[in-house]
Amino acid sequence: NGFGVKLGAIMRPFEYSPFKMGFALHSPIWYGLTDRTSATFFGTEDENIWDTRDYDAYGEELFVDYDFTTPWRFNLSASYTFDTFAAVNAEYELVDYSTASLEYTDGFEMDDLNSDIEANMQAQHIFRVGALFNLSDELSLRCGYNYISAPYKEDAAKVMFKMQDTSTEYMNLRETNIFTLGFGYAGSSFYFDMAYKLAMQKADFYNYYDAEFVNPSAEVDITRQTLLMSLGFRF
Repeated sequence: NGFGVKLGAIMRPFEYSPFKMGFALHSPIWYGLTDRTSATFFGTEDENIWDTRDYDAYGEELFVDYDFTTPWRFNLSASYTFDTFAAVNAEYELVDYSTASLEYTDGFEMDDLNSDIEANMQAQHIFRVGALFNLSDELSLRCGYNYISAPYKEDAAKVMFKMQDTSTEYMNLRETNIFTLGFGYAGSSFYFDMAYKLAMQKADFYNYYDAEFVNPSAEVDITRQTLLMSLGFRF
């Protein structure tokens, strides 16, 4: 469970101008979380070993309660309309993932994990720009671009001895570029909309953590193409 607050405003600074400015502030989300752990041990049929552990050596149930706080998020935007023919808008967003934090519900900090977050994460910059053109009363055209910077630092690493995990590999995501193109038709009896989205992202893949960074990384290119369509009828 968790909760957060979002506040925002849209302003038109010039009375007779279609230019608008926007500002939004997202508070952290304060989560209350519980991890529950159990383990089962088994061997060959001859050894007849079967043991399930839901409690530790002191008879306590294997669980931990802790709080997780996400970063603040800031957003600035601006838009302009050209009569009824076109509209353009731009948006900038900032979120610093290195400021996320964890602590036990009794108030004790998770120092190792918080140090890892600060050492591996960084501020992410998000930029969006889009335009809409009304080619006629029924037909419109849209296009957009979205840039998302890397959330991980270049030397980010997955340190195994600090984690309850058996997978050694990890992947550091890099910047993302997204392009969109779409059109829409709105008639008297039905409407139809189609959009194409191309997302391209780079990443560095590591087989395992290496403190000396001798372990070479493989550069990965992630490309996703999405086609969306919607059809509706008016009665």
